[in-house]
Amino acid sequence: MPEIEVNVNDTVLRSVISRMPTLTPYIIDAATTSVFNSARQDVPVDTGALRASISREVQGNVGYVRASMHYAAYVEYGTSNPNYPAQPYLRPAVKKVQWLKILRQAFRRVGL
Repeated sequence: MPEIEVNVNDTVLRSVISRMPTLTPYIIDAATTSVFNSARQDVPVDTGALRASISREVQGNVGYVRASMHYAAYVEYGTSNPNYPAQPYLRPAVKKVQWLKILRQAFRRVGL
């Protein structure tokens, strides 16, 4: 019976790990930008105040996208009143992040 042999070389993995300090800020910046743009595009608009309150911030290796209007959570999750159902805009924005595309671009930036 013929044999099959597979050799695993960890050179690429070691290269990726060694470049993580460079990759991480780019990945976080790109992901939060994507969420920010999608949320601002998809948020329901009445006066525009909720859309204007959506902000993006990166602190070290953590990124935040927030909506600061006092009623932001009621729009996102709805209320017990059937006249005010959920109109999600932040959670769907997170789901729309194109992680594979972001990772490919990050790897290209560092020559991988």
